This record gives sequence, C-alpha cells and structure tokens, in this order.
Amino acid sequence: MTRSSWRSRLLRQRVWFLVALLCLTTFLYLAAIFWRTDLAIFDAALPTAPAPSDVVIVAIDDASIAALGRWPWARALHAALLDRLREYGARAVALDILFTEPDPNSPESDVALAQALASGPPTVLPLLADFRGEGQVPRERLPIPMLERAAAGVGHSDLEVDEDGIVRSVFLREGPGAATRDYLAAALLEHTPGARPPQLRGERNPDVSGSSSAWVRDYQVLIPFLGPPGHFTQVSYVDVLHGAVAPSLIHGKWVLVGATATGLGDGVATPRSGQSRPMSGVEVNANVLQALRTGSTIRRASMPVEILLGLIPVALVGVGLQRLAPGRSLLLTTVLAIATLGLSVILLRAAGWWWPPTASIAVLLSAYPLWSWQRLEATQTFLEEELRQLAREGFPLLPDLQASRTSAGSDDFLQRRIELLQQATQRLRAAQREREEVLRFLSHDMKSPATSLMGLAQLQRDPARALTPDELSQRLDLLAQRVLTLVDSFVALARAESADPTRFDELDLRDAVQDACDEVWGAAEAREISISLQTSEESCTVNGDRQLLSRAIINLLSNAIKFSAVGGAIELQCETVGRDAVVSITDHGPGVEPERRAALFQRFSRGLHRGSDPGGAGLGLAFVRVVAEKHGGRAWAEHDQQQGAVFRLSVPLRPT
Repeated sequence: MTRSSWRSRLLRQRVWFLVALLCLTTFLYLAAIFWRTDLAIFDAALPTAPAPSDVVIVAIDDASIAALGRWPWARALHAALLDRLREYGARAVALDILFTEPDPNSPESDVALAQALASGPPTVLPLLADFRGEGQVPRERLPIPMLERAAAGVGHSDLEVDEDGIVRSVFLREGPGAATRDYLAAALLEHTPGARPPQLRGERNPDVSGSSSAWVRDYQVLIPFLGPPGHFTQVSYVDVLHGAVAPSLIHGKWVLVGATATGLGDGVATPRSGQSRPMSGVEVNANVLQALRTGSTIRRASMPVEILLGLIPVALVGVGLQRLAPGRSLLLTTVLAIATLGLSVILLRAAGWWWPPTASIAVLLSAYPLWSWQRLEATQTFLEEELRQLAREGFPLLPDLQASRTSAGSDDFLQRRIELLQQATQRLRAAQREREEVLRFLSHDMKSPATSLMGLAQLQRDPARALTPDELSQRLDLLAQRVLTLVDSFVALARAESADPTRFDELDLRDAVQDACDEVWGAAEAREISISLQTSEESCTVNGDRQLLSRAIINLLSNAIKFSAVGGAIELQCETVGRDAVVSITDHGPGVEPERRAALFQRFSRGLHRGSDPGGAGLGLAFVRVVAEKHGGRAWAEHDQQQGAVFRLSVPLRPT
C-alpha cells in the first residue's frame, strides 16, 4: 500500500468516525434513551432559594381536621375563612377546593360562600378536568354557577407526572378542544389588582386548536421548586378561622388555601421530596405562583436546539481525537464531558433553560475507546500490510509468525505482530550495518585495486620509471585476480542471501563434500598440504542447494589451507550427529582466540586469526554462515586441543 493511498484510507476512516459519532448523538436525543439520567441531573441541579415572604399557605392540616370534624366541611366555614382573610387584608386568595356540585345538606352555605367570594379579597377557584372514561369526550367540571360568577376567576390545577412518577412540570393552559383555561396560580396573578400578568412562556403544543373530543394542553413549563415540602410559610386553617394568627402574617400577601392533612390524597412526589415525602398540591401551586411572579419558570430546549448543543462537544472531541496524542485525547474527552455537564447546570440555573446532557456525555465517554479501537485496528492493518510487503521483498517474516505461535506467551495476536515488528526492526538495523560495511568495502577494498591501476598508468607514462612488460603483466594479473575475487565473493554472498529454501532439492551432503575436496586439491598440493577425508557410511541426505553447500565447504577448506603451514595436514569429516549432518574441517594453524570466534562469521571480518593477516575480502566465512542458516543449520568455530582450529557446518537431515 502506497503512502498516499494509506493517507486517503485514514482520512476516510476519520470522516466516517466523526459522522458516526454525530449520527449516534442525534439518535440518542431523538430516542430519549437516557431520560432517567437526565431527570436525575435536573433534580440535582435545581437551585434552592428562600421562600417568598408574601406567599402564605393556609393549610387544611391534621389539627384543623381534628378541630373542625371530618372532611368535607360545610361551605359556611370556607365563607367564614374568606371573611377573616378579608378582615386581615389578604391581597388575593386561591381557594384550592373543588365546588363542582351544590352542598346537598346546606344550600344556604353555597349562598354564604358566594357572598364571601363577591365581598373579596379576589379569589380564584379550581375546576376539575373530567376525562371520564376511555373513548369518551373529556369535559370541564366547573364550580357551581353561583360560585363561578362570584369568584374572580377559575383555573385548572392538573400536574404533569413524568415516567418516573415525579411531578416536574405543569401546563399553563388547558381545556377541551382548545387550551383556554389558565393554571390556578396563573389565574390568581391574572386577577390580582396591581399584579403583573404572567408571561406565557413554555413548550408550545404544535396543535393547540385540537378537536372537541380532545383535551388540549399548551405552554408547558418546568417548576423551579424552591425547597422541600414545608418550605413555604404555612398556618393552620383552624387558627386563621378563629383569629389566632397575627394579622401581619396575612396582610398584603397572596394566600393559598389547600389540603395538607394525611389521607386527603393531595400529595405528589417532586424533585425536592421524591416518593418518600410527598408535597401537597397547594404547595406545588405556591412554587408555580412564585415562578410566574418572578419569571423564573424553566423552559425545556426544543429538540433541534437539544441536538445542536449536543453535537457541538461531540464534534470537538471527534476532531480533537484525530489530531492529539492518546494522553491529550483522553484529557480532552474528560474535560469536554465535564464541561457538557457544567453547561447544562449553568443554563438551568442562570438562564432557566433545561438542556438534557446525558446523550452527549455518553457519546463523549464512548468516543475515546471507540477511536482507540479504530486507531489500533488501523495500526494493526498497517503493520500487516508492511509485514507482507517486507515478506514479498525478501524479509522472511511470515514464517517467523508461525514459529512465534508455538512459543510461550505468544497467544496474543497483537503481541505476535509486535514481535514481528521487532524482528523486522532488528533485521533492518542489521541491513543498515551491512550497508555501511558494504560502503566501507566499496570505498576501501574495491577502491584499492583501482587506485593501484591508476598508479601503474601514471608510472608507465614516465619512460624512466616504466615497468618492463613482464613485470607490468604480472602486476595487472594480480590486481585483476584481486578484483575478480572480491566481486565473486560479494556476488556469491548475495546469491546465498537471496536463496529460496522452498526450492531446495534432496541431496547427499557427502557428494557436496567430495565436490569441495576435489575443487581445493590443486591449492592444497601447491602448498604440500594433505587433506584426509572421512565420511559416514550412513547416508547424509538433506534438503539443500548442492552448489551453495559445496561453495561453503570450499570456503572452509580454503580458509584452513590459507592458515596452515607448508607441508601441514587438514582433516575433513562428514558424519551424522543426532538429527544433523555435520561437516568438520580441522587445521593445525595458529587457531582463533576464544573472544574473537563470534565475529568470525560476520561480513568483512579479517585478521581475527592468530598471526599475520593473509588478506582477503572477509566474506568467505560470512557466506558459510548464510548458507548454513538458509538450510536451517548453523556454522561455528572451535579450538583444537593440538593447536589450530575446528570449523563445523551442520545441516538438518531430511526426515525419513
């Protein structure tokens, strides 16, 4: 894979990763999967505030029930309460008690209550939303006409219960067929002289007209509950009725009258109380009243705004992950997740906007491991491509992979790739060293004969110093032989390194030994050196290249001849040792010092024997090592007890 194609592939992966994150975020917001977590964040983020001093709850509490008798009470009592509130100077009253039917026991009580309503202070009454039964037309159940006409206004008191059973919002307007009835607290503000009418802000119903058979709700707002149940100032109904409270407690204030007694069934769960401590409906009304008075109702962001705000941090982390290092990417992800949560809380507390952040946070927290997985997958793919390319170019890495699978601690797929990469790195470093050695070889050994030739040419131009034809011919022949030897050794080593073991043939190593012995016979005779050959009677069948093996044994024999004294002897032996065929060449020369034996088979290693350096390119033993390794064997040197050295070449026998 080329660099440009790899970059193009990475770019496509990055784009698709970012698109996937954005699509996932959009889906999570539309599906509202994390609604429970969002509601929990909303509940925890609600700010607390002191209860207003000008809002008082007149509670129909347990003490009042005990003093005035079973509920419901005669309406004359409510009339007397309103007279007392008028006497105390209440600003306006919300009488959160249903009067949808006439009093069957005391019709005159209805008249008394109507008169009290007409006399003031301004009082609003609740209506009942009667949904009757499934498939039936919902309708309003208003206070009896006498009381409706006398009241300053009428409003509904329905509360919206979320899926977890907690009340967090109300609709400011509702009604059958059309949303025409204000919420009770809004109606109270609407009919209080001198009060600013409530601003109807909230989530709009896209179909507020509806039909006559539907109950329509509009202007949904979230309630900013100021505190837990009992947070607002409360006085007992019976105490106000009997004049047992200070007039200053009522004068000039909004008064909400409602049930708080145990068993009246008016309590609801709220974010401030949960299911364990219900808040009375009249106190919920008080919270809504205060929010409408101060304009602090909470509006939920529309779905397009929710999605847009959720996409911004996801887009930032998607871009950041692709540009930053892993450590900084993790830091960026953490910071953005915290900032997203903080933004939701700030919008709620400072601007009265509720934006659920959990979907965005969930994508942020999953983006880093997903991106790390994708980056790891891309890296692994890249390594695979590079390793295969190296294998195609002559680096035998894939066979090493098969070997690594059987080694201890290498069951992990990635670990095997790392091991292969380490091998490739080591081999590339070795290749770099060999390259440097080749450059030194070319700059010195190959350059030296050329320099000598140039010197001869310059010498011959001077008639007084020119060599005789015979002497010139000898020197040219010597230099040519030196160059040919260098080139031949270098080419032979390159051929050995490029040999393909899969193309080796079956052969008897004894034949290659005999070939080598015949090849060096002349050189040995020239120095009066005897070579004694001993071969195993058993077959030494191996898989190999006869020419390469013969050349390796020739190099070992030539090395022994070179370092042996005139008239000396060399022992050549070929035998089977265990599962290997081993060729041993023993000379009686100066030998090799133990600390230098490891470097003998490296490229361009010369002068490692004891005594003077007889010259050479230093490639002969390197050729032997490469041939041995290509055949799955090895080459090494030992010290002979009778002075000299023993060089051995082992090749695995062919399995029978």
